[in-house]
Amino acid sequence: MDSPQSLSLDRADFAREVAAHERPALLGFSAAWCTPCRPMAGVFTNLTRAFGKRVLISTVDIDVEPELAEQLGVGSVPTLIFFRAGKEIKRQLHHSNEAELEREIVQLLLS
Repeated sequence: MDSPQSLSLDRADFAREVAAHERPALLGFSAAWCTPCRPMAGVFTNLTRAFGKRVLISTVDIDVEPELAEQLGVGSVPTLIFFRAGKEIKRQLHHSNEAELEREIVQLLLS
């Protein structure tokens, strides 16, 4: 999970890298058919480069991982969920721009 690019998460990754981990995380739920989701991949790659190992930043394709989406109550895309110590702390039902997400991640790290 140390790639400089945004990662795609599955259920096993979630259990290991988010639910049982102290590191903050940002998961972006999307789908290939979701037009508003398309910019998320590039934004997440840039955020991963900026925040490195301090924050796990990953996407989840709801068509590939429907069980994980259901487990987390994701009913529409794009949905962004912020986690700290394995617990959800914030949910956004839209895709923010890169600068807004950077501010959110800094707050996540500081709080």
